[in-house]
Amino acid sequence: VKDDQVYIDERAVIWGERAGEGLDVTVPVLVRGQHQFPFRFNIPETNLPCSFESRACYIRYFVKVTIDIPYASPPQGIKYFTIIGPHIDCMDEQYLKPVSGQDKKVKCCLCCAKGPVTLSCSLDRTAFCCGETLKLKSMIDNQGEEAVKLKVRLVQYCEFFVERGVLGVNKEVQHLVLEYKGETVVPNERQDTCANLRIPTVPTTMMGVCRLAQIYYTLV
Repeated sequence: VKDDQVYIDERAVIWGERAGEGLDVTVPVLVRGQHQFPFRFNIPETNLPCSFESRACYIRYFVKVTIDIPYASPPQGIKYFTIIGPHIDCMDEQYLKPVSGQDKKVKCCLCCAKGPVTLSCSLDRTAFCCGETLKLKSMIDNQGEEAVKLKVRLVQYCEFFVERGVLGVNKEVQHLVLEYKGETVVPNERQDTCANLRIPTVPTTMMGVCRLAQIYYTLV
């Protein structure tokens, strides 16, 4: 099952003339030698999905050049380029609100419950740029009988959709972006940490831009 979506499809003749429909135009002959022809294409100001490569889906941007040679196979050249986007302002007010979460785990042996292990985590905001340091504050209160350790993973979720029939076809792929392991917390001990996680170069979050794919990230 395959599908595609085209965002940019601009064409131009940078030397010679294009034969119009129903017109007989003589194609000029380019003399032997080295030639340079300047050209320009304007990238739309609308949000374009970022360049992306995976087994299930790819988003590619390229410039393709074709030389028209009568009665011969036209030589072609292709050059790929990268689009970084869509643009997200990490300092926008909607992303500056702190976010926090808490979880508690209790182990049981037969009918006897052991002491709980409590985890609390918080971030000062919810949007970050590639290369930026994400500061994750955490608190572990280990009242259990076994040593525990904080493990954090930044996971990239890629969802793909193909419109076929009523429901269509969808697929989800996960990629591990980075992983952090904290120090061991022994029983009856409380530990407060601030982990600095440097975000590597990855495609930006892409939601509602492409009808075939979307990308988002979560901390687990």
